Amino acid sequence: MKAHTNNGESCAEHIARILDIIAERNGVVQAYCEVLAEQARTQSAKSDLMPIDQRGPLYGIGFGIKEVFDVDGGLCGWGSHVHAGRRPMQDAVIVRALRDAGGVILGTTMSTEYAMARMAPTTHPIDIARTPGASSSGSAAAVAAGMADVAIGSQTIGSGIRPAAYCGVFGYKPSQGVFSLEGAMPLAEILDHPVIFANEMSLIGKTFTALCNSEAAVVACQPSKVVGRPPSDCARVALVAPWFKDAYSFDVWKMVSSFAGKISDINCTHVSLPDHIGAREEGCLTTLLSADMWRHHGGDYLKYSDKMSGRLKTWLERGREINAEDYQAALDLRIELIADVWNALHDYDYAVTLATTDIAPLRSEGTGSRAPQRLWNLIGSPAISGPIGKIGGLPVGLQIVGRPGSDVALLAFAKNVFRDSEDATSIAD
Repeated sequence: MKAHTNNGESCAEHIARILDIIAERNGVVQAYCEVLAEQARTQSAKSDLMPIDQRGPLYGIGFGIKEVFDVDGGLCGWGSHVHAGRRPMQDAVIVRALRDAGGVILGTTMSTEYAMARMAPTTHPIDIARTPGASSSGSAAAVAAGMADVAIGSQTIGSGIRPAAYCGVFGYKPSQGVFSLEGAMPLAEILDHPVIFANEMSLIGKTFTALCNSEAAVVACQPSKVVGRPPSDCARVALVAPWFKDAYSFDVWKMVSSFAGKISDINCTHVSLPDHIGAREEGCLTTLLSADMWRHHGGDYLKYSDKMSGRLKTWLERGREINAEDYQAALDLRIELIADVWNALHDYDYAVTLATTDIAPLRSEGTGSRAPQRLWNLIGSPAISGPIGKIGGLPVGLQIVGRPGSDVALLAFAKNVFRDSEDATSIAD
């Protein structure tokens, strides 16, 4: 079910329609922590009163915001018992930029505990027994269920690309450091990324452009920051074989490989990354993330560990034991891995690979493997997942990765790759 439409609705009419869908579906899907219905109605009505030439580029678009981003007056409890009931008094920079561009904030979407641990109550919009993904599950499920045109999430390991693939929507993670995360809950600054979810590539592009045009939100949208050579006019694509130790579905890999081979106007070559990359990337990320989690949230642990899940405490306790020398070694290794990956992919503009190891697992089995997303997040590359088909009625996503800084080119390339996929992104009731 697609929320967005171009059928001539006013902003107020469109937002009212989305709010009706939320009222109908959120009781089961549980994508939202809180629906800011009156605020959304008021904001949309004001938008309609503005002269057409003064309406922002996001006019008429309804946004769900993951609860780790501050929303003025909204429920933003970070998916935790520690901060349950937390209501910030101002917007995160990204949220303010969306409002300034005419976007309407519909409410805050569910996150896992501290965007890392205890599962959120959100269910998969197709099968409530299955997980919609990791910490950005609420944002992805809201879009998939027609309860938002666009939703903002976050990714520190794989919690943007994975739920996008599971839910059958588009999920775009920009290059590390492109947008300000002021007003968002930190885990590890060098790993934290915002994520944009939508049912339409055009909405991903509109949102990205609006954020890039915000002086407050943008940090670096310059092509000059591309690592290595910029993408060429005729894209050269590496179909990257699984480099990680986690088991993966042959059927999913076969679908990804087949789709990659049919992308028009490209030369797609099978590539395997050197073994040492897969052997070192998980440990590197784990060291950086756990140490930074302790730095940011160790105080909560010392006061409120009784309100934390065992999984969250394990991450924090690991971080407490990491010394400055080991942390610096992990930073150095990250730099090496960036160079090693792009040396291995020197002849290619983009990497195409698995977005997930399988279709969405049962909730009883967890939120799925982080392995296909983790490396690209560690090295700060932009990545996007788009739907390419279904297995057993559940969506399969294809992940496209670009060089850090190549966001504009990556989005243009992805729009071409997924041009026939958008009709498959809506989910029926």
